[in-house]
Amino acid sequence: NQTGDVSEQPTALVLPESEGIENNNNQTGDVSMLDDGSESEKEIHPINTKLLQDVMRNFRQQIRQFDPSRSPSEKWSHLVQWFDITDMRLRFAHSSVSRTFRQPPHNGYKLTELVDSFLHGDERPENMPPLVAVDWEGKLWVVCGNRRLWTLREFVRRHGEWTHAVPQVPVIVHKYPWNHLGSEDFPAFLIKVLDAMGSTNDGLEARLR
Repeated sequence: NQTGDVSEQPTALVLPESEGIENNNNQTGDVSMLDDGSESEKEIHPINTKLLQDVMRNFRQQIRQFDPSRSPSEKWSHLVQWFDITDMRLRFAHSSVSRTFRQPPHNGYKLTELVDSFLHGDERPENMPPLVAVDWEGKLWVVCGNRRLWTLREFVRRHGEWTHAVPQVPVIVHKYPWNHLGSEDFPAFLIKVLDAMGSTNDGLEARLR
């Protein structure tokens, strides 16, 4: 972290959310009037977020390869590590997550339904697609799999203390500064990380939206 003078913030634009791209830096802005006379807060995005969304469209296919739930592959299997689901080094990169899974193997499931499956023993964290995390400043920032991480945190909260071995979850760990990535992979991964890192609470929580 650096200290110093606070520079003027970039001009904010009113923009629609782009399809298929998750923006995790959403802010609430001016209050507008709806047709029925009620008030509604409009969502605003800094101009750099709009540019980042455009760049992500161009790198869409390259970015997909990093998420095992979107593109199952053995390419990153040598980076898989196992962590207790209670390990607080695992942090949310996103500030919020949607209530429903959008990717296999739980596409269409509500996050709370998967939590219930964990509690009933129908599903196990060990069998989930690996999370994808950036090892940076002593924390593991999950850039792919924030919904899965939410279900694990909620499972821990509702389960209570373990009297036996704590379940573990597989995590593909990319250690900063990512010297292991080649010139073709590095730009796409950097863009993905910059887009994902929207947490404002040190990654301790992600609200449901």
